[in-house]
Amino acid sequence: MNGDWMEVMKAAISEVLETMYFAEVSFREEKAIPESFEGWRARIQARRSDGANSATLILWLSPHFAKELAGNLLALEPHEISEEDVKDAMGELANMVGGSWVKQLEPSEWRLGLPDAAPVDSQIAGAGAGWEMLSYGEPVGFAAVQVTEGS
Repeated sequence: MNGDWMEVMKAAISEVLETMYFAEVSFREEKAIPESFEGWRARIQARRSDGANSATLILWLSPHFAKELAGNLLALEPHEISEEDVKDAMGELANMVGGSWVKQLEPSEWRLGLPDAAPVDSQIAGAGAGWEMLSYGEPVGFAAVQVTEGS
């Protein structure tokens, strides 16, 4: 496993949020993801071409921040944003961050899967450790990479 995966992921998240969603985030030190979370989850898997391993990028975002990002991406006012708009914007976020992430790792060695986004209002047991994301000093979510070793 490349020891820089988390740093590459943070750079990809920052790049996509700044250029496509007109938002900035900073990252707090790595810590355990809370077992209970309310908001949105966006994820995408990248698999090595040789099957050696795969990595899943997961973002958990607060409801307010997810809605803000959807509004920024779609150029909509807060009252115009539907839950479907947020879901689409979160899926697109996972796709763009995943693409940037793979491009920075080694595009010829990785294949990106399809993004997945859904509201989360329950347990997220087994999430492991990740980075807390802050926007203007306020917590807005978490980011993590989960690696699975292949055969």
